Amino acid sequence: MPAMLKIVGIFLSFLGALMLSLGSLMAKLTQRTTASQINYLAYWFSFIIFLPVYNCQSRRGHKSGSSVSMKQSAFTAVFLLSHVVSSGCTFAAMQYIKAVGDVLALCGLYPMWTLLMSRIFLKEKVWIWELIIALLVIAGVVLIARPSFLFGGITEPENNDQAIGVVFCLVSSIFTALTIVTAKKLVKNDFLSTQMFLSGIVGIAALFIFLSPLPDQLFVPCLSDMGFVFSGGFFICFSRFFVLTAVRYEKPGTVMIAYSSQIVVSYLFDALILRYDLQPLSLLGGALVLSGIIVPIAIKLKNSRNLDIAN
Repeated sequence: MPAMLKIVGIFLSFLGALMLSLGSLMAKLTQRTTASQINYLAYWFSFIIFLPVYNCQSRRGHKSGSSVSMKQSAFTAVFLLSHVVSSGCTFAAMQYIKAVGDVLALCGLYPMWTLLMSRIFLKEKVWIWELIIALLVIAGVVLIARPSFLFGGITEPENNDQAIGVVFCLVSSIFTALTIVTAKKLVKNDFLSTQMFLSGIVGIAALFIFLSPLPDQLFVPCLSDMGFVFSGGFFICFSRFFVLTAVRYEKPGTVMIAYSSQIVVSYLFDALILRYDLQPLSLLGGALVLSGIIVPIAIKLKNSRNLDIAN
């Protein structure tokens, strides 16, 4: 694949990170709305926006006589299941771990899992520089999130609930990686609209079950939050769209390394719009995470230039 298309993939990953950061910002600007409610709306956007495209492409496939193989159906099922499990575990972790930094740091391990799964399931070669960059990005996420179990601050009593939260975070990071790897596996046989539409249906059903014990979570409790909620849902929906598109041009490991930049963008939004204080360690962490975007682009540009010279 040409190096420029790979760079497009990295750019789309960053765009997905930007969209997710904007969705997170909308959630913080609300008064009484939770992140789960915005995520619930994002699945509705995914269902409504991509339904017409899905129907059109389904009719074309039916007219051409093409059929879906059992193998493709199995990968699609794994993609949908892993996507829902990843989102559900993140929200579940927040019920047990009150410090958001702890959740972000533990869930931010997905670049390493993605590289490992890409090697096992996709047989992709993993370069040593990719492993180093992944470790630097994870270190940067930790420095920005500043989890209490490493940096002190807000601590919680030792109990089994926090241990359960840690397990949910680790499971979330693993299934996030599995979602991207299976999406890559489906690139040649599945439409992007199919992935977005089906994930919307499954996400709506899963979150409805997850939130049904808390019926007030299924509705926006404050009319003044409406604009932020709909904007946040829209941004999160297209964050997923850009990431799934990025996987079609670049390796999953590189995509998820670049996608980790969302924590940097979120931190900048917090500082510039919400007036949070800038911390030196967080700035260092941001530099490490951004290296996950800059270094791969520089390497791919160099490889492209060398290829042009050779030709």
